[in-house]
Amino acid sequence: MQKNSLSLVEQIITSPLLRWTWSGLSAPDYIFPIAEFRPCDKEAAKDMSLGRYLLASKLVDSKSHSPFSIDEADEQWKQRLNDFSWLRHFTQSTEPREREFARVLVLDWIGRNAKFNQHSWSPIITSLRVLNWLRHINLLKEGASEKQIKIISGSLSTQAQSLKIRIKFMRDPIDIIFSAMALLGSDLAKRSSSKSIIAHLMELQSLLNKQIDADGLHLSRNSLLQFILLSELVSLKQTLGQVNDINSNEKEKFANTLKSMHSALDSLTHGHGEIAYFNGAKSLPADIFVALQANSPREKKLNQTIGGYGILVSGSSTLIADGGVVPDIRYSRYAHASALAFEFSFGSDLLLGNCGTPLAVQKMTKSEIEYYNYFRLGQAHNGPVINKTSSAIIQKTGTFANHLKKPNNPIYDIIIEENVTEQNEVSMFLTSSNFEKSHGIKLRREFFLLDGGETLIGVDKIIISNKRQVQKQPQDLLELAFHLAPSAILSKGESEGAFFIQLKSGAKWTFLWEGAEAHIESSLRHSGNFGPLPTTKIVLKSAISQMRNATQAKEISWIFTRQ
Repeated sequence: MQKNSLSLVEQIITSPLLRWTWSGLSAPDYIFPIAEFRPCDKEAAKDMSLGRYLLASKLVDSKSHSPFSIDEADEQWKQRLNDFSWLRHFTQSTEPREREFARVLVLDWIGRNAKFNQHSWSPIITSLRVLNWLRHINLLKEGASEKQIKIISGSLSTQAQSLKIRIKFMRDPIDIIFSAMALLGSDLAKRSSSKSIIAHLMELQSLLNKQIDADGLHLSRNSLLQFILLSELVSLKQTLGQVNDINSNEKEKFANTLKSMHSALDSLTHGHGEIAYFNGAKSLPADIFVALQANSPREKKLNQTIGGYGILVSGSSTLIADGGVVPDIRYSRYAHASALAFEFSFGSDLLLGNCGTPLAVQKMTKSEIEYYNYFRLGQAHNGPVINKTSSAIIQKTGTFANHLKKPNNPIYDIIIEENVTEQNEVSMFLTSSNFEKSHGIKLRREFFLLDGGETLIGVDKIIISNKRQVQKQPQDLLELAFHLAPSAILSKGESEGAFFIQLKSGAKWTFLWEGAEAHIESSLRHSGNFGPLPTTKIVLKSAISQMRNATQAKEISWIFTRQ
């Protein structure tokens, strides 16, 4: 995750003059591992012991050197290396040398990171590293000398103490919640007094109350972040279950919050197991996602609204649409201008998906930031844009540079209806005023799922709210994009007004439209596992100036139907 530069206060408390306060008088004894539910891969441990590190979908051969000495490696790879989430793979190894190698890597990191480094000591990376070391503390102690155990315990204590001091001055709420999780984990692993554990649990619960909305979704509206948070919270919940003298009411509040978070994440997941690509989300590690779902109370997916998203479910189909809510600017670093955009899947197939964003890292060049931000804009989503202008804009300068800004006086409205008497029809109606001030129009998008989801009908209505504003901009062009899934094959029909789509599974769909000109253009979908994948998009274009009066609503209709 990309971070801003350190604030003045952070620079002071991380300076050599004050870092001595991070160390305690003695190294505590961490003897109770934090619970681990994520799957392990013995082959990954074997490869790492041979110098091959496959992290963040990048394979790096260290050529017998320390992986922490490789400067030219990919930034995302470095982040995964420094958070030690891979440490779990060594726990299933039956080879003593491989198990010992895990401790060698930890001691190597400690030896190289005595001095503060803004990136390897960032709050999120430090928090994840603390939790991952605590999960596998028994592995790290196995066969270690008393001196080595003291070094590891001392480093854990220093990292936890650094978070305890820095958390009071952190300005990013996501940094704060990760730090709070690490502090609770540290207390649980050394079995601090019940008073101290409860205090940290209550502080974490207070942060969750502030950052998780009434529907169980994080205020960033980013389901990838939701997944990462849940992966750590479930581990803490399981560990809390092993401690008997903790107030059951506090445990119950914590468990109920996690239950609502699981439900929200499930709602934003397609039937084939991939989360919707909105607001920074991209593909998840499938094995960890399956393990997380196994630890969640599964409920039947419903037609509903969750955190500003609308979800329609019919037969084997799932449609997820964004009402366009822009998070508070503190949470909008990864937010997208995706008002009225949607994704649509049927069974094991994704038919229509947003582009997603490239992987964000801590250090990006100006051109890399521009490329990253482009995919946060409306044209990278299955939604409307005017003159390639998005429904919200990205702040360019200041404390919140690169954060998404809310439009003026936005209106977000989602209505869901079910009609079981007519082809089991379910429908959704979304309205956005994001273009009202700039272009004088409101947009209304209507979805209808029929025949068990085998037919999707869409109607886009352009409603003039300011005729004079429309007349001032006669060249305004509305574009509706439909980004197809990677590997989908698109072909034109013999007659005008029809396209045919064949998906990787062999399933075939037909696309029809009315009220606009259709164009075929190239596109990309960013996979968290495989990078950018080439694909195709259908773009419907229509001039807004063709509307004659302030009461007229121009309509563009389109249909996807399964053959």
